Amino acid sequence: MINLKNSEWQNYQAQFFCGFFTLFITHLFILLFAVLLIFVFSARAQATSNDTDATNPYIVYDDEAELTQTIVYALPDKAVAVERNNKGKKYRRGISIAKVLFGEANIDWRPVYLPIRRMFSELENGNANFAYFVKSLRIQLCCITSEKPVFFMELGIYSAIGSPPFTQLTDLTNRRVIVIEEYQYGLVGQFIHDKNNNVTNYSAADHMTALSMLVAGRADYLLDYRVATTDIYEEVKKHNIEYAVLRKIELYMLLNKDYPNAKAVMRRLERIFHSIPKDILNNPCVECIAGVREEVGNSSDEP
Repeated sequence: MINLKNSEWQNYQAQFFCGFFTLFITHLFILLFAVLLIFVFSARAQATSNDTDATNPYIVYDDEAELTQTIVYALPDKAVAVERNNKGKKYRRGISIAKVLFGEANIDWRPVYLPIRRMFSELENGNANFAYFVKSLRIQLCCITSEKPVFFMELGIYSAIGSPPFTQLTDLTNRRVIVIEEYQYGLVGQFIHDKNNNVTNYSAADHMTALSMLVAGRADYLLDYRVATTDIYEEVKKHNIEYAVLRKIELYMLLNKDYPNAKAVMRRLERIFHSIPKDILNNPCVECIAGVREEVGNSSDEP
């Protein structure tokens, strides 16, 4: 009799633990399945959002009014690139391309001309929210940058007649060098302002003044960007001035992070920029290119 009761009790215990284990495993699988479904639907929704944003250059945002916020395009007041069209009229490369870029993006914009050093602070505080600039740690704190560089410039050395040919940066030691006011020139600027290198610096207000100083024999070398003005090109050819590349500089599109939908807008601007035909990028005086794209925008192209 006792053995029978023990056997029944053992059987009851086995059934209880088996049922409890089965119930626990069932609930565990239900919980894991629910978590998996949440993860899958969340990932699919995010992917759908990204795909729509990446393939459609004319995105419809939740707040359509946000698209009307004006982009304030910061440019250096001492232009690096000023050229002449076939009618002899001066135009700035950045302004001409901006007319196409913002026009096709359907975004209002206006230029603001600032000293180089002030451009940084205006981009940081949001008074200006767009520019083409060198990518740096400081600029990435306040601005989104394009994935790839959109422009390239050369920083080079123009040699006065009779000066030794320039081959390396140390050739500037114990020499007289002309620089453009407000341009910092990065690491090259640090070298020529280092007292240990004994470089005598002369400042010029603009590119043409600097070249005139070089031609007049005021210095041995002129430090300037290759993309300057067509007028300077003519003077360089006229006086047979030697030129050597010092370094190549990559310029990126910058957009302040506080601009509405900044990441999406930057991607859209990048797509539009890379769709612009090379003939416009290489010769961006839109009025000189018949029948390619209409000149759009609401800004004067005078510096």
